[in-house]
Amino acid sequence: MSEMEYPAAREYLNQVRRAKRRVERLRWRMANLRMLLTDTAVHPAVIPHGRSGDMQKHETIQAEIDELEREIAAAEDEEREIREEVGITICRLEDPMVQRVMILRYLDGECWKDVAQKTNYGLSQTFRFNEIGLSELEKLLVKGYSKKMVVDGS
Repeated sequence: MSEMEYPAAREYLNQVRRAKRRVERLRWRMANLRMLLTDTAVHPAVIPHGRSGDMQKHETIQAEIDELEREIAAAEDEEREIREEVGITICRLEDPMVQRVMILRYLDGECWKDVAQKTNYGLSQTFRFNEIGLSELEKLLVKGYSKKMVVDGS
């Protein structure tokens, strides 16, 4: 099986990973801003004359943090919606073991070795289940089952 097979299914499933990575990037940025904020934390009463630039920097960072908190909340909501929709779509697949493999791999982010262990199958059978799932998912997407379908690659 090549990466070129089942392009709609792969793109559709990759939405989950992209949404998760976006949230992680935003959280990492938030952690860095908070660290920067503590490094520049200055109480207004202790700012020496002519050092108001430190206070402005502090306020600017705090404003960025406030905006980033809103952005993180929106990204988390989007990730949750994508995960839910992809999970519902996976549950439309016929074979429960195919569903389990797809959920472990694409929603839970498990590596193939762990998916095989958790399903009590060897790697080759796990890959077969995945191939069946990708094939069925591709057919569902071509039929237009999914509400959101495939999100653009951004």
